[in-house]
Amino acid sequence: MKIRTGLFLVLAFATGFASAAFWFTSHSDEVQHRLEVRSLQDMADLTKRSLEGIRSGNTNTAQSLENQYDVTIALLGKDLVERQGKKWDQGVLTTLELARDYRRKFPWKSASPDIDQQVTEAFSLLDQSKK
Repeated sequence: MKIRTGLFLVLAFATGFASAAFWFTSHSDEVQHRLEVRSLQDMADLTKRSLEGIRSGNTNTAQSLENQYDVTIALLGKDLVERQGKKWDQGVLTTLELARDYRRKFPWKSASPDIDQQVTEAFSLLDQSKK
């Protein structure tokens, strides 16, 4: 009788674990999908607004894009800080390298010294990753 009860408990646990794993996997895929779609929606909106500004002769468009780029660089740098001691994502490093090359070609200072400092720190972390 004890063997049957033990076997039943093992089977129940395994079934419960498999169900939970399936639920988590299927829902995490949905969450990931939603995040990716939201990111694409944001990118499309930013691109549309930028194009409208350029076509209408709005000179603030470039400034808005430069500021947005700085915020993105700062956030990618923050990701590196949070992942120190772990393997850094090569895609993040490549994106920061391209951003640093762009900033060397087209220097820019934002209206926020804090953002400028975060961009500098992100590029410094990039340099550390190359050592």
